[in-house]
Amino acid sequence: MNCREIQEKIALFEELDEKERKLVLEHIKVCEECRRFYREEKKLRETLRMVRVERKLRVRRVAITAFAVMATLLTLLLTFKPHKAQFHELIISEQKNAVVKVLINGR
Repeated sequence: MNCREIQEKIALFEELDEKERKLVLEHIKVCEECRRFYREEKKLRETLRMVRVERKLRVRRVAITAFAVMATLLTLLLTFKPHKAQFHELIISEQKNAVVKVLINGR
């Protein structure tokens, strides 16, 4: 197998079966160029893996933050008790002179 074929296999190293991996590893023991290519590909794969992990962590952090905000708002809504409710009269119909008391929560 020539270096070009080995380098193609190196690029797909994680998808290779055991036999093909052994072939690649045997070749890079004796070929400096392919060994360098293998190291560079390995670094690249590791960097990509770290980027994927970082993205997942970022998404989780955003989800946790959103959940915490929603839980806080829900807690505030469930425990809110207005100190002084103000009642205002609102005339609904001038013809019937109906008066309705409306509770306004500080607005």
